[in-house]
Amino acid sequence: MMHGDRFRLAVLLAPLLALGCGDDSQTGGNGGQGANAEGGGGAGGGGASGGGGENFGGGTEELGFTIRTPEERSVTCSEYPDGFPQEPKTFADADWLCTYDYDGVTGYIYIASTPVDCEWTLDANPVFETRRAQISIDGAVTDLTDAAYDWGGNHHNDALTFTYEGESFQYYHSSFGFGFRSCQNMDCTTVSEGATLVEDGCTKERTLPIVCQQIMPDGTHGELVDTFMPCAGDPNYP
Repeated sequence: MMHGDRFRLAVLLAPLLALGCGDDSQTGGNGGQGANAEGGGGAGGGGASGGGGENFGGGTEELGFTIRTPEERSVTCSEYPDGFPQEPKTFADADWLCTYDYDGVTGYIYIASTPVDCEWTLDANPVFETRRAQISIDGAVTDLTDAAYDWGGNHHNDALTFTYEGESFQYYHSSFGFGFRSCQNMDCTTVSEGATLVEDGCTKERTLPIVCQQIMPDGTHGELVDTFMPCAGDPNYP
């Protein structure tokens, strides 16, 4: 199956993946569900939000963003499989700093997501709500809408989705290795207008490359340098 086909399948399956949310730590943010090409964890959407208890006030300033220090959260799943102890799970915040490069416009994106629930396939996978989502273009920072982080199921083929200037963007992966598993951070972009796919930049040609770095527990992150390499076992790279 081509990567563009997986994206379109993800959009069709997204409504089937929605679950309720239950957070034993901070709550807030906005609802919504993100697409997932593997059919795993959903994601909450939203623009700029968050505040007390979310570490934004004590965060670092970079590229016009206030970048919080991620924390671990105790989460009670809304559903548990039969025979599994109904006890809280611990997941970390998933905060990302990424580049933006589309239609001649370049900049940076910051999305901070907090686990609020978990869903089960072969194991418990976290479900996130967006606490803050912003884009920086020429030093001007504005909020993003419909922003969501999706864990990506047991294989952790994660994705970021957001809307900007009337178009929907998905940051995803252009290479998958053995067992359809990604081997590096999100590295490409797919763009849509409504239900219409405008450009799939996540094919082998990788026509819309981006760089994403996760914010570490100490608030630091790797360089925003493109180091993409095909995954071992990717059939598109014999």
